[in-house]
Amino acid sequence: MHATSVSNEGVETMFLPPSAVSTLSKGLHVVEARPAGGGRLPHAVVFQIVAPSVEITAASLSPELQPGAGRNITAVSFAFETSEYEPLLNPTWRVCVILSDVPFCLPPGSTEKTMTLLNVPECAHVVKPMILDTETTKALWLGTEYNLHLGGGDWSSPLASRASVMNQPPKDSHLHQNRRRKCLVPTDFLCYLPAVEYGLYSQNGEDGVLLFLLSHVLKRDYRGVGGEGGGVTFFEFGAENGVETNTRLLRERYHATGSLLDGDNENLDIGLHKAFITAENINELAEVLEVPEDLDILSVDIDRNDYYVLKAILDRKKIRPKIVVVEYNSHFTDSRAVPYAAGEKWDGKSSYFGASLRALAGLLGPEGYELVHCEKHGVNAFFVLEELVEGGGGKWGLDEVWKPPNFFNKGWNYSEPVPPREWVLLPS
Repeated sequence: MHATSVSNEGVETMFLPPSAVSTLSKGLHVVEARPAGGGRLPHAVVFQIVAPSVEITAASLSPELQPGAGRNITAVSFAFETSEYEPLLNPTWRVCVILSDVPFCLPPGSTEKTMTLLNVPECAHVVKPMILDTETTKALWLGTEYNLHLGGGDWSSPLASRASVMNQPPKDSHLHQNRRRKCLVPTDFLCYLPAVEYGLYSQNGEDGVLLFLLSHVLKRDYRGVGGEGGGVTFFEFGAENGVETNTRLLRERYHATGSLLDGDNENLDIGLHKAFITAENINELAEVLEVPEDLDILSVDIDRNDYYVLKAILDRKKIRPKIVVVEYNSHFTDSRAVPYAAGEKWDGKSSYFGASLRALAGLLGPEGYELVHCEKHGVNAFFVLEELVEGGGGKWGLDEVWKPPNFFNKGWNYSEPVPPREWVLLPS
């Protein structure tokens, strides 16, 4: 949810954490600021809590459009309805259609209610609508999913039956060519990754990247048959209270199973266990939690000792995750990490934390992992088992994948600690 504040100067959008609005209903609210001792009201802010949404209402298929070269170009048009969506007031918002985990979006500020995609492969697709804030890569809404089977003209949904099929695409729909980014390497999927970032529950764009990697690299039907889930497994630590994590979307919507760890929080209803994580106890914790050896997703974000805890897992050679998501320190391009100190935490204000991307690549590379992506905020890196990457590894250089600090998409970074602290230089 977010709040829209109205003042004499106009309308301003303020994003609020779930905890701030959990007891508030949608609609108008007034925040009053009064002196501690009472007296006249010095200030008041009127704001409205809104939850923008979008749902697909119809689709049309035109496989006979622009025939050529012995085959037809399949065009698919979607019609949708929105609620509390004000693109003119929020110019960074966009309505998108996610087709087989690749988002296609209308231009910012567009008020159109239709979208047409060209060159759509004639096969089975899963499609869902989304409202995306392109500045933050936050998904404000993910709508109902539908199965779209091209070739047979069958448009069906296992979750709802409100969609209908139109006879022809609307002539005034906004055309979006389904083009790939120019890619000079055989592993085509790498070219899509910057475009698939979005986060409904993740800190940045990790939700979209993970779904894409699961379906296009691991070739996993993470949705499963009949909505039962595709059996995806995860192990995520540094999950805080479980509200903003890299695996919540998979767990809540797609029935993925796994365990969460955090040093300060516990919620067994969602599989969140409280434990202070160290290099000495991580493997014992994983064994107690029955983390599978052929784990799908390992997500590491503990803000300081990430390198050493990850190294302990790899050295044990019992758990071999297919995808590793790990926070990296994007302030540095050499191979370095903070010294290991089991009881210490990040100070929360300096650049003295974790390990650089080059250090993490030097750790994971010899274990058979390929660096495939860093999300645009310069927070998380994605590694995939090299044997699962089409055409093998080594297709991207680290310098092409690395992203600098861009916290909150504002170019922010952290200052160096005062006084200076010691670093450990590591093999790259």
